[in-house]
Amino acid sequence: MRVALTPATISEKFLAQLSGDELDCVAETSARPDTASIVVSDGETLLAYAVFGFDDGGLVNIYAARADKMGFAGTALLRSMFGAAQVLGKPLTVHSDKVRAMARAIGATDFEQSFNELGEKFGVFNG
Repeated sequence: MRVALTPATISEKFLAQLSGDELDCVAETSARPDTASIVVSDGETLLAYAVFGFDDGGLVNIYAARADKMGFAGTALLRSMFGAAQVLGKPLTVHSDKVRAMARAIGATDFEQSFNELGEKFGVFNG
């Protein structure tokens, strides 16, 4: 298993393993100059990823994340990544329609659903 942090667009070989809205979101957001991506792979297989950036207010924005191919390890990875709110001392925002359930699943104690300045649905959680 390999974990890589990249400021560039997620590799085509990994993007090819995504489809539909997820592919569009990950390709667009990982290509932006204000984002970076964590990519977990096993050889040529994409196991997990997270595309994130920081906004002008200092919030960590998670634009897309997935770790379902990693089972318990993936859940632990997301827990540790989203636990960054405690380490950074700043709330995280996550771009997702299912963010409330996801936030609870990873142990968030404070949660609000909102919209960002672009009108995209975001969940903000901490704890």
